[in-house]
Amino acid sequence: MIHELQHLLDTELVVRRADHPGLVGQLDWARARGDIVSVLPGVYAATPLAQDFRVRALAVCMADPDAVLLESAAARLHGWPDVGDPAVLCVASRRLHGRKWLRVSRRTVPPELLVSKGPLRFAGMPLTAHDLAVSTGGASIDESLRAGVTLDQLHEVFGLLGRRRGDAAVRRLLRDARDEPWSIAERRAHVILREVGIESWRANRAVLDAGKLVARIDLAFDDCLLAIEIDGDRWHLSPTRVLKDRLRDRRLAELGWTVVRFRALDIESDAEGFVESVRRLLAAHGGATRREPARGAKWVA
Repeated sequence: MIHELQHLLDTELVVRRADHPGLVGQLDWARARGDIVSVLPGVYAATPLAQDFRVRALAVCMADPDAVLLESAAARLHGWPDVGDPAVLCVASRRLHGRKWLRVSRRTVPPELLVSKGPLRFAGMPLTAHDLAVSTGGASIDESLRAGVTLDQLHEVFGLLGRRRGDAAVRRLLRDARDEPWSIAERRAHVILREVGIESWRANRAVLDAGKLVARIDLAFDDCLLAIEIDGDRWHLSPTRVLKDRLRDRRLAELGWTVVRFRALDIESDAEGFVESVRRLLAAHGGATRREPARGAKWVA
C-alpha cells in the first residue's frame, strides 16, 4: 500500500473518499489489490480491521456525521463490553441503511442525552441504560449506577423519552434499583430480601477508616456489623481477585465487621436458602431480621 494512504489508515483507521480527492487513485489501487475494503459506501478501512468494532463505529459516524450510536454500541463505548449484543451496531441516522452488522433507526435523540468523543456521537449512560434495560434484565441500569449515574438522572431521562414500548418493564426495573445495585446478582438479592421483609440493610455501603475508603459492602447490616458480599464466579474467583478479597475482608474484620460471601449463582438457584441463611446470620449477630416503618412513614435507604 502506498505510504501516504497507509499512514492515514494507521492514524485514522478509516478513510472517507470524499475527504481525500487527491488519494482517489491510491484508494482504487489498494482496493483492487484487496488491501482495503469498503465498510460503508465511500468509507474504507484496511481489510484485516474492517470488522473491528471501533472501525465500524468510526465508519458509521464518518458516513453520517449526524449519526448517533445507540444500545450495545454505546454500551461498549462506555466500557460495558458485556451489555447488549456486540455483533450488531445500532444507530440513529437519516442517511444510512441497515446491513447485517448495522441496525438503523430513524428516531430523534435529544441532544442533551448524547456524548461526543472525537468523531463519535453516542447515547450517554442514562439513555443507554434505558435503551437496554429490558433486554438485559436491568443489567444496563446496574452498570450505569456503578459508573456514577444517579437514580434521579435515570428517572429524569425516563420522563424525557415519553411513552415507549416496554415502559412498564423499565419502570419496574427502576423501582427494583431503588437501593442502587451494581450488578444483576445484587439486584436479585435486593428483591428477594424485600419480598420477605428484610430491609435493615444498606447497599454498597462505604466503610471508611481514618477518612480513607476501605471497602464498599454489597449489603451492610449496620446494627450488627454484618457484611454480605455477593460474588460472581467470573470476577471473584480469579486468583488475583480472591487475594484482594481476602485482604479486604481482613481489613473489615479489623474494624469489627463479620464478612459472609454468597455466590451469585447460589442466590439465583436457591432464594429460600439465601433468605434462611441471612436470617440465621442476623439472629447469631443480634441484628434485626425485619424492619417495619413507623405508621405513616416510609423507610429511606
